[in-house]
Amino acid sequence: MQRALPNSVRIDATGTYIEFLPVSTGGRYRAAPSAAGAGDFLDFSSTTDGSFDVLGPPVTVLAGDQLVVYNLGIPGADVYNGDTRRALTSIGAALAGLSYTVGGTQFPYASPSSRFQVVSTPVSYGCSPTSAGGSGQLRRYTGYAIQAAQPANGAAPPLAALAGANNALLGNVVSECLFRYAAAASARNALLTVRLTLQSGGESVTLLQQIHLDNAP
Repeated sequence: MQRALPNSVRIDATGTYIEFLPVSTGGRYRAAPSAAGAGDFLDFSSTTDGSFDVLGPPVTVLAGDQLVVYNLGIPGADVYNGDTRRALTSIGAALAGLSYTVGGTQFPYASPSSRFQVVSTPVSYGCSPTSAGGSGQLRRYTGYAIQAAQPANGAAPPLAALAGANNALLGNVVSECLFRYAAAASARNALLTVRLTLQSGGESVTLLQQIHLDNAP
């Protein structure tokens, strides 16, 4: 969860499914030309500019990775709706510059710190608890495409179509499961609480974990 894209964590209404976009790499884009007028900078006023220099360490991009700039998780700047992400056309290792498909519209907002992130596909954790224990499950889902609406049913697409390592059983005696997400007033950080109760043979144990998330995009 520490690798979650800022403002990409979402939980369904029942609190039993959580989804986020893991960041594979990131850095800073050139926001303006150098003093000599050189360099490829990201021009947010242009609807055709689809490349920029990476400032700092070079990055590695895999096929299918997508570029994200300043995801706020609000209408008009939501990664799941496609507002803040674009398909990368630069593939390879040690890249000092990135190219992407603009798609007719530029990123909605520039990052105040000129930061970008690279993401691939989402990760979901889903619970189907049973009050008596013994058959309730906790599963990890990966390898499915980004959806505008959160997938929150392991028996329905796209989660139902996943198999093998993309549909991994993590626990099978789950009697209670609850995910809670609370953003701070500044919206620059949040607290994720995970509560899991395992029950077997008439005995149970409850596990509680709280995770601090940095949401500064």
